[in-house]
Amino acid sequence: MELDNQIKDKTVLIQFKSETGELIGDHLDIPRVTTTHQLQLICNALLQKEETTAFNFFVDDKEIISNLQNLLDTEKINTESVIDVVYQEQAVFKVRPVTRCSSSLPGHSEAVISAMFSPDSQKLASGSGDTTVRFWDIHTQTPFHTCSGHKNWVLCISWSPDSKRLISGCKNGVIMSWNPENGQRAGPIMTGHKQWITALTWEPYHSNPSCRRFASSGKDGCIRIWDVVLGSCLRILSSHTHSITCLRWGGSGLIYSGSQDRMIKVWRAEDGVLCRTLEGHAHWVNTLALNTDYAMRTATVNFTAVKMDDLTLAKSKYDDVVTRTGGEILVSGSDDFTLFLWYPEKDKKQIERMTGHQQLINCVQFSPDGRLIASASFDKSIKLWDGRTGKFVTTLRGHVQAVYMIAWSCDSRLLVSGSADSTLKVWNMKDKKLMFDLPGHADEVFAVDWAPDDDEKSDQWVESFDSMESDEESDVDVLVPPQELKQNPKSKKRPVVAAETSEESSSNADSDHVSGDSADEASSGDHQVGDKLKANPAWANAMSKVLHAKKSVNKKAIVLSKAKKIANVTEKKPKLDFEIVNEGTEADPLDEDIKEEKPDLKKKFLIKEQQAKGRVKPSVLDRDRERKLMKIATKGVVQLFNAVRQQQKIVDRTIKKAGKSELKREKVLETIDKKKFLDVLTGSIKSTPANDKIKVEEKSEENSTWSVLRDDFMMGTKLKDWDKREEII
Repeated sequence: MELDNQIKDKTVLIQFKSETGELIGDHLDIPRVTTTHQLQLICNALLQKEETTAFNFFVDDKEIISNLQNLLDTEKINTESVIDVVYQEQAVFKVRPVTRCSSSLPGHSEAVISAMFSPDSQKLASGSGDTTVRFWDIHTQTPFHTCSGHKNWVLCISWSPDSKRLISGCKNGVIMSWNPENGQRAGPIMTGHKQWITALTWEPYHSNPSCRRFASSGKDGCIRIWDVVLGSCLRILSSHTHSITCLRWGGSGLIYSGSQDRMIKVWRAEDGVLCRTLEGHAHWVNTLALNTDYAMRTATVNFTAVKMDDLTLAKSKYDDVVTRTGGEILVSGSDDFTLFLWYPEKDKKQIERMTGHQQLINCVQFSPDGRLIASASFDKSIKLWDGRTGKFVTTLRGHVQAVYMIAWSCDSRLLVSGSADSTLKVWNMKDKKLMFDLPGHADEVFAVDWAPDDDEKSDQWVESFDSMESDEESDVDVLVPPQELKQNPKSKKRPVVAAETSEESSSNADSDHVSGDSADEASSGDHQVGDKLKANPAWANAMSKVLHAKKSVNKKAIVLSKAKKIANVTEKKPKLDFEIVNEGTEADPLDEDIKEEKPDLKKKFLIKEQQAKGRVKPSVLDRDRERKLMKIATKGVVQLFNAVRQQQKIVDRTIKKAGKSELKREKVLETIDKKKFLDVLTGSIKSTPANDKIKVEEKSEENSTWSVLRDDFMMGTKLKDWDKREEII
């Protein structure tokens, strides 16, 4: 008790500081056991907040979980020194974790490659290998529109910032725009790429409220800027030497492209000028992400009670992120197992080189608040990094196969990941641990998306797509919080999306539908069968008469277990010269009345003759003949090896004589034909007929005509004359 009182009496000087370094209030002398809740009350009072706001507090980049005492090193604390406590404002709403799959939406007949929510979270679109784009109703969880027009796999899709258009790119290099309201094309077909489309990105809303321009990249190494209304290409950016893998349109008018040539290029969208090239990666650049991605995606979504027009809202959101972080930050992931952090607007030198992954990095995402970076790798792990400095935070382990995609919740408190192990996992960012495991997919989960809006500030959905490689339909799995269906089944909640590839996902999805009602169906089925039996006594009487009927000797017996005649059953099985009596069953008194037929001896003899065809017992007199055959076969193989070796030497010698001239070498190779090789193979050998009488004499072997063989070929001294020793034995 005395020790606890001493700890409570001890105090420490602290100073609240914002992320940007602004000091709030004066020094405060507070007890060391002050909890995070108490710190929040103090911070809200200093900031004069009308409503209580949630904060996270950090000391030396370490988060305060319970109280100051657990974080501070008591031995090194100086009572006169001031400890800086950095506060970070959290989202005013809180997303409930996803815990279950509410439904599966079948429709696609091939692999689902991409899936994405609209910025307002009211629509959901998916692109598949069946050459179609589908729109889904997320409220009723049913298909809305099926858009046909592509002639090859739809590889990528992208929503316009105002949620009024969707563009899709296919493997033929064709881009189409769609109207989500009626499922029809919203403009002309856009062609120009020579190979398939790899990425699509829209110009931010605050840069162009009309939402007419977007950029596309292709396997051909070119970037094209399009006018979606006219369907015309405005500008072509070509500098990459290999395929472009990822593309981002920044808020400051810059376009960032990552390529297989290991370069990241920064372009000015207004005139297409190449501003700078970011170098550093040693292998393909697979993924890019900006700390302003979420602000630009939800540019027209107002999270506050203050009313303002869409353009002002979009600019304020973007400016808030930029002022808090000091500029637009870019992170890149590569096949060289590393990530790089850049300030692409200011410098072409990286801020930090982030290492730790043991396999290639497939996906990287900034959290919506821009404070954390999550990277997914083929090494089965997810790593978290500081969003401003690039310092390593922690590793999230739980998947047993490669992690393909990740997505953040809009409050930055949760992270969902999809993996090749067919599961989704929800991670809690407070304790950096696994929160929920979401199995259900039949195969690899390829695409994941979390709805960006927070309509009711409480619940959100997660949706997951099955991508199929068979002729069966692929499904969309919808995952919801546990309280949602109980509270308001028709409420407009917001989902998260994941995509999977499987040859069995359709059947598994069907089993998921059945599992919920299987008990009821089974019980109802049992009642139906029982009713049929009770309602049909004539059938039961007829069967009882058949079972108790006596058979005449001339007729064949009935196999009661199969209700078929023996003749019909034995046609599918080989005839046997014996009879199986009561195989695998106990003796039945009803079988006493059934008389067995005696097997026919002539039939037995014929069956034995048929089975004996081609089977002859070896004779002792033929032993020498078989030995001779074995010797001939062995020597033939050795002779073949020698002939091939000799032929190779002859070819090498003639090619060397021909010199470096390609024409002479081709002529030499043309002179090689099958007859010459056979001459080398046969030589002056005389074949020995196998049916001749064999005299076991050692002299006959010494006088053999196998001139091609050498005594020491592939043999040591112990194996020499092996064939002679065999005859003596």
